[in-house]
Amino acid sequence: MFNNIGKKIKTLAVVIFVLELIGVFIVGLVTMIGGAAGASIGIKNSGVFGLTGFIGGLIIWIVGFLSSWICSFFLYGFGELIDKTAENAQNTKRIADQLSFGNLPPVSAPNVYRGGSVQAQPVYQAAPVQAPSPAPVNADKICGSCGVRNDPDAGFCVNCGKTLN
Repeated sequence: MFNNIGKKIKTLAVVIFVLELIGVFIVGLVTMIGGAAGASIGIKNSGVFGLTGFIGGLIIWIVGFLSSWICSFFLYGFGELIDKTAENAQNTKRIADQLSFGNLPPVSAPNVYRGGSVQAQPVYQAAPVQAPSPAPVNADKICGSCGVRNDPDAGFCVNCGKTLN
């Protein structure tokens, strides 16, 4: 029932907007017709009453449309907020799962959309090391491929995923 709730809220916003527009149109039309009917059957001040009904109907149309439009923005935006929050939670969990494996290389790098092309991005970056120097037995391992310093017991590079010696 609550799966994909953001999309359901956005759909509800569109449906409510359409129903409000239909209602506003009908109420405005009835107001205009009521003013014209009052003028045609000879109600006192019928000229003013007929004009008032017409102007009232126009005001109902304008104000009703604008208020429906603005309210639908808020409801649709709430649905969008829920969608983005769920997406962020999934991405955070995926990254935490990848980092919890420690020395294993990343399973897959996330893809980032950049103006027409999808580019793979590294999962995490380590600071590059200037030049490898002779190290004691229990010192950090330096990746021969990218030059990044890794833990002494690491089997794979944290930057590029290559096997370490």
